[in-house]
Amino acid sequence: MIFRVIHEDAQTSYIKDLLHNLTTEQFYFIERACQCERKERQEQIFRQWQQFLAQELSEYPHK
Repeated sequence: MIFRVIHEDAQTSYIKDLLHNLTTEQFYFIERACQCERKERQEQIFRQWQQFLAQELSEYPHK
């Protein structure tokens, strides 16, 4: 997994140092957790979009 740091401050430097010290097994579990979180967020956004579209379409009269 590649991490890109856009803005680095003291806290991100600390986190970056911690990531460099992880074992392969520890890093694997963090990577999997990030993938699961990303997938869940994408699915949540998709559900919100579906709800928005359904609400918008229900406001128009059917012909």
